[in-house]
Amino acid sequence: MWKCEYNMSDAYLHHMELDIWKDQVSFNQKWYPAGTFVTELLNVPSEKVDQIIPRCGAFAKAITVWGEKGGWNTQRELEEMETSFRGFIDALWCCPPFCYMSRGKEIEGFHKVFLECGVKAGTEEYAFVTGCIYRVLGIPYHILNFYTIAENLERNIYARLRRRDEAVLAWATAKCFENKDFQKMLEALPGVEHYPISLSPKFEFCYNFATFPDKANSIIFLQHPAFEQLFDFYVFDLLNGIHNGHAPSKCQNCGKYYLTTSAHASKYCDGIAPQDANYTCRQYGAMKNQKDKNVSHPVYRIFNTRTGTIRTHYRRGKISQALCDMALKLAAEYRDKALLDSAYAADGYARDMEQETLYAEVRRRLEE
Repeated sequence: MWKCEYNMSDAYLHHMELDIWKDQVSFNQKWYPAGTFVTELLNVPSEKVDQIIPRCGAFAKAITVWGEKGGWNTQRELEEMETSFRGFIDALWCCPPFCYMSRGKEIEGFHKVFLECGVKAGTEEYAFVTGCIYRVLGIPYHILNFYTIAENLERNIYARLRRRDEAVLAWATAKCFENKDFQKMLEALPGVEHYPISLSPKFEFCYNFATFPDKANSIIFLQHPAFEQLFDFYVFDLLNGIHNGHAPSKCQNCGKYYLTTSAHASKYCDGIAPQDANYTCRQYGAMKNQKDKNVSHPVYRIFNTRTGTIRTHYRRGKISQALCDMALKLAAEYRDKALLDSAYAADGYARDMEQETLYAEVRRRLEE
């Protein structure tokens, strides 16, 4: 296989590689939980994903003309193609795994291969480069199509699961791909005639040695898959995540996707709650759930009604500040007593919380 002086394996646009250890994957020398790339892809706004194919059109057109001519000799044509390539990169870099990569390396690789090495038709390097370009031009379709599939899986399948361990996730995923309506949706996706969709990712596989992520003197054995198609990379990340009990989930508070790593089907992520920066979505959700439960609880229902009346009477000047404060304090005492004593809650609480009865007790205490 030909390689110019610039080693194209230093850039990842035309191929993707991973190192795998237990439920972690290493990409571009950083470690992530399995399933991270699929989950983060779902967090890319759909309008940005929809723009990738049309925004990459300029580069596709330029590179097609280059291929038909068998290469270019003029510096101006090459520079125009590089400009369109930079636009291509800008469109892709909102999506994982590209957002974890170096734009500079990809642009440097393009510059070395086309402008400095001068790839010509009929040469060994021309055949190699055109093969790489064919895979690169498929990237927008891989992103759009897998995004559609993953969003469908999370919304219609994973979100309904009560448990999210490997067995359940694998069964649900397989059943989804066997569904006839789902298969029709796959057949209607753009570009599938050139870039087929499969749940069986294709990759080359080997093993590597590496130092343990947290212990410099320990050596570990890593699985090392390499992918020529981005779609296979995404499918592998999804299935490898499922194998380890990881799956994307949509936070019911902020609406962002996050990676679940246990069999428990959680509702909220650990990101900052948009309603209050002092809380995570998980903390804010727990408070909201408790508040909702309190609203429907008969003890709290009586308490909220009575304390609302007390505050209204104070605002209208019907009771004094002292009587208002004491009435609110007494209502809270009755509420706590009812929560701890079911007999009192059933017989006595509602009577003590009646407006006139409560006010009478407050006045008696204020006179003491």
